[in-house]
Amino acid sequence: MGEKRRDLPSTLTLSVGEEQNLVLPSLATAGYRWEYQIDNPGVLAVTRRFADAGAPGKQSSMSPRDELVVLRGRALGVARMRFAQRRSWETVTPIAAHELKVHVVPAAAAGPPPPRRRGASRR
Repeated sequence: MGEKRRDLPSTLTLSVGEEQNLVLPSLATAGYRWEYQIDNPGVLAVTRRFADAGAPGKQSSMSPRDELVVLRGRALGVARMRFAQRRSWETVTPIAAHELKVHVVPAAAAGPPPPRRRGASRR
């Protein structure tokens, strides 16, 4: 497989209904696109598009041609994704590859507990 991407996360935790954007560096102008496979689509919804250049006058850390993958937790569980950056007409090894493991947890388990109110008793 191609070069492993060390600049991308290898694991993510999402709550059910939560979305997370993953920016994949693109070489689309040279014909390379990111392809993906997901082992458990019932747990994780995935959409992708090219990133917007951003509003005029605003700086962005993304290139206008980066590929944006939007991950949304659908149900409790674990999904594994494999990404490969290649030209669709070539059958050679991809130039880059990445694996991602996504844990989808209940909404209450994803973030820190809510702050306690003053005077609230512990039970």
